[in-house]
Amino acid sequence: MAGISQGDKSITTGKAKQVARRTQFRDLDLSLEIHPIRKDLVALVDDNAIKNSVRNILLTNFNERPFNSGSGANLRGRLFEPNDAITRIGLRADIRRSITQGEPRVNVLAVNLQDNPDRNAYNVQVYFLIKEFDTVSNINIELRRLR
Repeated sequence: MAGISQGDKSITTGKAKQVARRTQFRDLDLSLEIHPIRKDLVALVDDNAIKNSVRNILLTNFNERPFNSGSGANLRGRLFEPNDAITRIGLRADIRRSITQGEPRVNVLAVNLQDNPDRNAYNVQVYFLIKEFDTVSNINIELRRLR
């Protein structure tokens, strides 16, 4: 019996064989870079798209997105609190909560905070597992208040 192909199933000799298809994630790069050949915007794909999504969640404050006032991490609000252990615990909790609620494609593994009092800033490293690709990735963000 000859092989017959239907969509994502392949039928040969009377047995069905399921073909796995991996989902491809795409996102718009906010730097708005132009592709040199196509003269079109460059899209972020797979891991980079998910990293960009996590970064956008962390850098979004409450009430910045219309009709979705509770989305985001609201980390800038914590930058004007005293630089102590309670503030760092709150920052870690806000980061974990916002990523867990806003990005279901990842699991947060670790959140590292390092304060930089000379620059009035926190260096944040977030390690997360991308579920679809089963890879560990991280992003680095500097949270800084301006005077």
